[in-house]
Amino acid sequence: MILEDASPFLPELDIDKLRQKKGAKWASVGHDQIPAWVADMDFQVAPEIQRVLADTVERGDLGYLDSQSGKYLSELFATRYHIRHGLDVDPGLVRITSDVVQAIGGCIFAFTDPGDKVLFLTPTYPPFFSVVSGLSRQIMDIDLVRENDTYVIDFDALQEAVADQRPTMLLLCNPHNPLGRVFTRTELETLAEIALVNDMTIVSDEIHCDLVFQGYKHIPIAAVSDEVAKKTVTLSSASKTFNIAGLHCAQMAFGSKELFDSFQRCPSVLLGGVSSLGIAAASTAYAEGALWLDAIMEILNSNRNTLINWTKQFPSMGFIPPEATYLAWINLRFLDLGCRLADLITEKTGIVLSDGLSFGKAGAGYVRLNFATGKTILEEILERLGNFISHG
Repeated sequence: MILEDASPFLPELDIDKLRQKKGAKWASVGHDQIPAWVADMDFQVAPEIQRVLADTVERGDLGYLDSQSGKYLSELFATRYHIRHGLDVDPGLVRITSDVVQAIGGCIFAFTDPGDKVLFLTPTYPPFFSVVSGLSRQIMDIDLVRENDTYVIDFDALQEAVADQRPTMLLLCNPHNPLGRVFTRTELETLAEIALVNDMTIVSDEIHCDLVFQGYKHIPIAAVSDEVAKKTVTLSSASKTFNIAGLHCAQMAFGSKELFDSFQRCPSVLLGGVSSLGIAAASTAYAEGALWLDAIMEILNSNRNTLINWTKQFPSMGFIPPEATYLAWINLRFLDLGCRLADLITEKTGIVLSDGLSFGKAGAGYVRLNFATGKTILEEILERLGNFISHG
């Protein structure tokens, strides 16, 4: 099966070659199965990134990193965030680490104490649960509420819970995974005000910030005000946007020198290092990846439309299209199939999805579908899934 060439920047994809990949997405499934779970795209990385990686290997330049490499990436990251998202980032207050999850763990270690509560909005990215509990902090999850064909924050319930439970950190995911919400400035202002009044440190995972569809705009919560910025650590990476998660390179932008200095409470040995290939790929992505990203967003938008049209045959699904990300949150509660929903779908169809329960109790009866693939393979996924929904 050959997937259509959707862009002059992207070569055709051969599903047999996809099956030869060693990454978690494809290597973990059987020959007749199609993975649509983990948040990797099936597309080739930008040619500019391919070239810099090949050049680095050809030079044998795989030794310990020079300190200037991280400085250059920090400057690129700061410039990009200012231009694309309107947040002023001081490059001197940027720290490079291996990935966003590790950065979250570092922030929890540095800014909270064992037994403290960490607040986040559910359903949410599964590592939020494991990192918080793994560091002996308490999970405080507040469910997002479906309202008028979107998901919103129930601020009355949130304020009441915060006043009662006194969390010390707000862990935000924006754009939101798995719901695909892009929170509005008004929502972020209200959320930030609650955090400030209750003296919470804000840690904002914004790894999907460049994957926003037309009509929506990513606003960093640190951009709400200078006061909010001083209490916020903004986390991001080129990994999701440019499909290079395996190279492990992420950025932490501290909104104040005080916050940056306080982070030193987290021993550097717990954060590990970053590879030369990760630095090279991320720097090139930020500096030269714009045309590739534009092409990718065209493909993702087309796939999103395909998905929207497919869901119309299942009104009970009540599908809410994502405003960002290449992840679709699909409601299958009307099938009343109980637990192990994703496993059952795999057994019956060969389609591998993420089970909603892994995103918290609010995800029961849902599955998450990754639509960052070629048109032909997406159509095959939806055909199999549609047959399952219709006939079991």
